[in-house]
Amino acid sequence: MIRMLSADLSLFPVKVERASSLAFAVFIAVSGMAGLKLVIGAPLHWLLVLAALAAWVSLRKEPFVRSNLREFTEFSSLKPGLLFFWGAWLCFCFGILVAGAANGWVGMYTIPKYLVLVGVLWLLVVYVPTNGEVVRGLYLLALAGILGLAVIWAVGFSEWLVLPPKRFGWEFLPPGVFWKAGIFLLPPLCWLLVNQRSSSIFHWGSFFVACVLVGLDGSRTAALLAPITWLVCVSLGWLRYGSSRLFLKRIIIVAVWMVILVGGLNPSPWNPIIHVYATLGELVSAHMPGSVQAGREFGGDNIRTAMLIEGVRGVQEHFLLGSGFGTTVAQTEGLEAPMVVHMTYLQVWADTGLIGFVGYVGIFVVPLWYFFSTLLRSNARWELFDQNVLPLGIVGIYLFSGLFHPVSNEISEWAIVLPALAMLFKVTDRFEGERLS
Repeated sequence: MIRMLSADLSLFPVKVERASSLAFAVFIAVSGMAGLKLVIGAPLHWLLVLAALAAWVSLRKEPFVRSNLREFTEFSSLKPGLLFFWGAWLCFCFGILVAGAANGWVGMYTIPKYLVLVGVLWLLVVYVPTNGEVVRGLYLLALAGILGLAVIWAVGFSEWLVLPPKRFGWEFLPPGVFWKAGIFLLPPLCWLLVNQRSSSIFHWGSFFVACVLVGLDGSRTAALLAPITWLVCVSLGWLRYGSSRLFLKRIIIVAVWMVILVGGLNPSPWNPIIHVYATLGELVSAHMPGSVQAGREFGGDNIRTAMLIEGVRGVQEHFLLGSGFGTTVAQTEGLEAPMVVHMTYLQVWADTGLIGFVGYVGIFVVPLWYFFSTLLRSNARWELFDQNVLPLGIVGIYLFSGLFHPVSNEISEWAIVLPALAMLFKVTDRFEGERLS
C-alpha cells in the first residue's frame, strides 16, 4: 500500500485526467497565494479560485446533474452522519447570525462567504478529489513559492520582495503565508520517506523544497509543526515496524535533513544551528541594505499574551451568544489598530458564542469521526491510514495552527482544508474505489 501512496504523491501518475487534474491544481495553488488578493482585490481572487473549481467539475467524466442528485438524495435520507456533517456548518453560521442579532448585526458580512464555502464543500463531497489531485495542487503552490522568490530576487525586483526581520517571502506569498506552501506536504512526504524502503529522488526533492519553504518563512508555528510531524510519523511507524535497523536509519536521515533545512534557515534564536546560516542574512543585507534586522524571540511575545487574555475575557463575557464575528480584538503597544485575537478557538467562542463554537468544532470532528470509526472497523487499517495521510495531515496542521492564528472567512484559508474534509467524510467510498483502480 505504500507503493500506492508513492504513486499518489508522484507528479505524473499513469492514470490521470490531465485537464481536470490541472484545473484542480490551479484551484489549490491560486487559493494558497493569499497575498494575491491584496494585489488584485479579494473579489477577483475569489472569482479566479471558483473558476478553477468550476473547470475541475466540468472536466470530470461524471455527469453534473446526476452526481448532484445522487448526493442530494443521500442527504435527504436524513442519516445521522450527514445531518451532523452539514449541520455543523449550519450551526456555525447560525451562531454568527445569533451573535450579530444580539450585537447590532455586527459581523453579518461573513455569512455569505461561509455559505459559498459550504457550496464549495458540497462540490468536493459530490466528486471527492483524489490524493493525486490535491498533492499536485500543493506541488504547484510550492513550486510557485520557491521559484517566485528566486526569480524576483535574481532579477532585482526588490519591490516585490517582502522581508520583515529575518523572514523571507514575496507579494503573492508573504511571510506568514510562505510557510503554508510547504507545510502541508510534510506529513505525506515524511510518512512516505520513513516507511518506503527505496524512496524516489522526486520525493526527496519535494521534501527538501517543502522544508526550505518552511525554514525561509521563519514562522514559529511552522517551526513547531515540523518536528511534531516527524514525531508523529516516527511514533506511528514504530507501532507498524518496531525498532528495525532500516526504519531507525530512515527516521534519522529524515530528521537530519529536516533540522538542516528547516532549523538552519529558521531565524529563531532558540535554533541551535542558526549560526551555520548566518551568511544568508549577510547576503540579504548586502543585496538590500537595511532590509533585514534582528529576528524575533521564540517566546516572550507580549502581543500574543495580551491576545490570549482578551480571548479568555471575551469567552467569559459572551459565553452564550457571542459578541459578533471579528469583534474580539486586542490593543497592545506597538500596534496602531486593534488586532483580532490570534487563537481561533477562543476567538470563535467569544465572537459567535457557544452555538458557533460547537458548530466550528463539529466541522472538523465529524469527518475525523468518520475516518477513525471506519479505521476501527477495517481489516486493512494500515492501508486505509496510508491512503489518508494527506487529508489527516492537512486537517491536523489546520487545527494546530488555530492555536496561534485567527479564523478566516477567505477562500485562501479554506480551499486547502475543504478537500481534506471531503476526503475524510467520504473515506469508505474513496478507499474502496482507489483499491479497485
